[in-house]
Amino acid sequence: MTEQTSDIDKKEWDKIDDFLRTVYSAGDDMKVIIKTMDPSKQSKAEEDVKLLQKVAQAAQGPVSKKDAEGFGTIAAKADALFEDFFDLLRDVPDEL
Repeated sequence: MTEQTSDIDKKEWDKIDDFLRTVYSAGDDMKVIIKTMDPSKQSKAEEDVKLLQKVAQAAQGPVSKKDAEGFGTIAAKADALFEDFFDLLRDVPDEL
């Protein structure tokens, strides 16, 4: 996130807060998807989802303080967890 805290108005912070709730809720949907995964990947996927929900909760701190840099750091972690989860869904061999 390259924005400075002063560049984000209250309305945008409120939308970020709403987004975090959506991210947390998406974790519940992801838990349903895990049941359809290859059993060898389910444990890692469950770990990713748990961490994602914890990250979404942890992001509330920087958002309540209107700390753009802090939120950016946490958002990058959430992005990496989403990416890991979706990588686990891939069933096409890397050789292709």
